[in-house]
Amino acid sequence: MTRERAIQLAKKWSKGLACSLREGEAEEYHEMFLEMLCDESRPRKLMRHGEWRLFDEAPFGVPYPIQLWACSICGHTIRVDGSRPEEDYCSECGAKMTIKE
Repeated sequence: MTRERAIQLAKKWSKGLACSLREGEAEEYHEMFLEMLCDESRPRKLMRHGEWRLFDEAPFGVPYPIQLWACSICGHTIRVDGSRPEEDYCSECGAKMTIKE
């Protein structure tokens, strides 16, 4: 099995298409992907970094401070009762977050 065929099969499976391994290819396919996953010389996907940006504050008359903070990467908003978000990562896109006010 070639690397190109293995990648082609993986792309098909990731889209939910049927298994099309030929007789005897399964073991070779799994060994090839295990080797690729464990290869330390391959570049890793870089972690995305974003910021929690203050999106909106509670309207006048609310008895305690409520704030909405938005992820700068995907726009996901979180509600915070207090002053700052405690989440270090966006639960929607996985970006590592800092705070920008």
